[in-house]
Amino acid sequence: MFAKQVNSLEISIFSSLPKRFFEESLKSINLKVYSIQTDVGLIQKSPFEHNINSTIYELERFLLFKNPEIEQSKKLLQSIKPSFIVSDISPLGIFLANQLKIPSVLIENFTWDWIYKSYLKDEPRFGSLMQRLREIFALTDLRIQTRPICERINKLPLINPIFRTARESVKSTKTKLGIKNQKPIVLITTGGITQDFNFIEKLEKRDDFTFIITGNTQNAKNRENVIFVSSNPYHYFPDIVQSASLIVGKAGYGTVAEAWGNNKMFFPVFRNNFRESSTLKAFLDLEVPGKELSLEKFLSGNWIYELNINPKKTNQFEAKKEKLNGKNEVFQLISNWLN
Repeated sequence: MFAKQVNSLEISIFSSLPKRFFEESLKSINLKVYSIQTDVGLIQKSPFEHNINSTIYELERFLLFKNPEIEQSKKLLQSIKPSFIVSDISPLGIFLANQLKIPSVLIENFTWDWIYKSYLKDEPRFGSLMQRLREIFALTDLRIQTRPICERINKLPLINPIFRTARESVKSTKTKLGIKNQKPIVLITTGGITQDFNFIEKLEKRDDFTFIITGNTQNAKNRENVIFVSSNPYHYFPDIVQSASLIVGKAGYGTVAEAWGNNKMFFPVFRNNFRESSTLKAFLDLEVPGKELSLEKFLSGNWIYELNINPKKTNQFEAKKEKLNGKNEVFQLISNWLN
């Protein structure tokens, strides 16, 4: 969540993500970042597996909103006196905004109660937690839905996907990554959660491509045509997306939105036991060229043998009309709402 002072453009972000993530995304803005858990979501065992028991345990504790960190956040908000609070499906911001009588905005393509519904039959403990979350989300003053939307509410504004845009040229990004050739670049990503891959040797055999693998890969050694990009030193992910001819990996909202916004081919891998997946798949089938990979095929690396990128078709797709970024629509909606 973040709290914003409209006149002076002071932004305070409450999140468990690293501070540098926001500093890179929000350069030249008066920004303060406070480290705090604002959500539970689903506790992940890996990029493609989650732990239901751990999720319920953490959620039951979190939704009490009684730990010292939350009390500290409440005091901070009282001292900051923000003009409004924005939450991207994290319930804490909406809860505190309601308590402190601060206007609140919810931006979502799903809410967690909707996600948890698919587990309710096998795990009834979700029932009361879902009801609690519905009550919190109903407290928001302005609710904005983004494509690809999981559960459309017709009375609410619906905007395009929100995606970050590149800051550097392709040439500059390749120079920073040490890429000196003109081979097509394939970006392999699991959405910020590290996955060990056993197909690196298969990548090396496709020396007609340059592969970039993102994640917590500080100890991985680059190969002739395989580059490991970790978060330290930090590389701005949208710059890498812009440089790639193809994205391969986990289909989460952020990667889907950036593939769409940058007109990139995408070979998605879905979490079949995650309710959002069918919505993302339907959107990609209509909007983004590529082909779905099963988790087994992705992890085995057998897809590598089938890689065949036509530069002419790729360039034609990337040259398509620039997309209207949902972030601009959000700005306009909030500005109108404040006035």
